[in-house]
Order: sequence, then C-alpha cells, then structure tokens
Amino acid sequence: MGNRSTLSVTLSVLAISVLLGTASSNAYSSYTDSTSDTAVVSWLPPTERTDGSALTNLSGYRVYYGKSMNAMRIIDIRNPGQTSQFIDGLGEGWWFFAVSAYTSDGLESEMSWLGAKRILE
Repeated sequence: MGNRSTLSVTLSVLAISVLLGTASSNAYSSYTDSTSDTAVVSWLPPTERTDGSALTNLSGYRVYYGKSMNAMRIIDIRNPGQTSQFIDGLGEGWWFFAVSAYTSDGLESEMSWLGAKRILE
C-alpha cells in the first residue's frame, strides 16, 4: 500500500454505496441485506486535497472488501475515471467495503467510510 500519511484528499466526497437490496441506516455509511452474492461498490472521485488545493494527479483507486477489517482483499483500479466496481461470488454473511484514492506518485489516501452488505441464504 502507498504512503497514507502524505496524501490528504477530501474523502468526504468519496462516499461509497453498496447497491442491491434495501438500504438501512446504521453504523456504516451504507448497508444492505440481499440474497444476491454480488455487490456494486460506487464512489465519487475526489477533486481536491484537504488543504483545498486541486487534486491534479489522481491515478486510481483501491477497493477493499472482506468479512472483517483484518482480512480485506484489494482490487486495484488504475483508471481514475472508473467510479464503480462489481464484486461477485460473495458468500453468506456480512461483507465490508471501503475505497481509497491514489496518485501517480504512489501516495494513497485514507480509506473511505465503510459500506456493508449482509448476504442472506
């Protein structure tokens, strides 16, 4: 992973949503229940750093997902224009999702708020 402490982008704009199912409010930024084993993670690209300066060298994103924060898988997206990712083959139970942005010089932001999806039988 990149150097997270050096890149500060406005990640309040990098809000993720996990689609498929009915959204509820709880501790996560987005939460759904579904019988589908597919999640769609979507986000809005950041346009500025936390100091207000323009983010001009956005290079891509990392989508994190897993059944716990200690066992996250990573999908590296090397296209700054991409704003969603399908993830299929998820098994029953709770799945958690987050997104980070990175620059062409290898700096990575903090992860976004968590999204969650519970897959039912």
